[in-house]
Amino acid sequence: QKILENKYLILILILTFSVRLLASLRSPVLAGLDVFYHQDITELFLTGHFGISDVFSISRISAGGYPFLFQWVSSLFVSLGISTTTFFKIFPAFLSVAVVCFFYMFCREITTKQVSILASFFMSTAPIVVLRTSQAMPELLALVFLFAALWLLVRLHKSFNLPSLLMLGVVTVLCFITHGSILFLVILLLISLLTRFREQFEHKL
Repeated sequence: QKILENKYLILILILTFSVRLLASLRSPVLAGLDVFYHQDITELFLTGHFGISDVFSISRISAGGYPFLFQWVSSLFVSLGISTTTFFKIFPAFLSVAVVCFFYMFCREITTKQVSILASFFMSTAPIVVLRTSQAMPELLALVFLFAALWLLVRLHKSFNLPSLLMLGVVTVLCFITHGSILFLVILLLISLLTRFREQFEHKL
């Protein structure tokens, strides 16, 4: 029953996965200089030049250093016996599915199911989105955390609860150690807090 109710979303997720996987596999080499950089960092984790302390090095990230959560997670999967190149070709397809899922969940909090489905389809198939989400880069993992945070943020606006607040805090930290887009998320959090305080102030008046 659940599958029938969400058949259009499932079709979008299958399309999302297939398009990213085909785009990645059609090239004999990894696409983009950034991808090679992240592959090199991943291999440095595998050889022991970097460790878990480098992932959570707040001082290094605050000083402008590139966050390493994506590369560390990649190294964990590669250590299971997958070649780095193969992993970097197939990982974007799975992450892209997670991006669309959280985007849909975010949309469902603010609009109807039909509009959410349509929005997810357009977001998933937009050429620039397909291009950027077909490459194994931290930006892709950051999108997962960003839409997850937006979903939790809207849920907190509707009904404040401690579990959602704690999850939002965890997702925000993960975004911070993944990509510089944390700045955008912080701005959204501040706007949300100011809006919340304004609503409470006006309610008291």
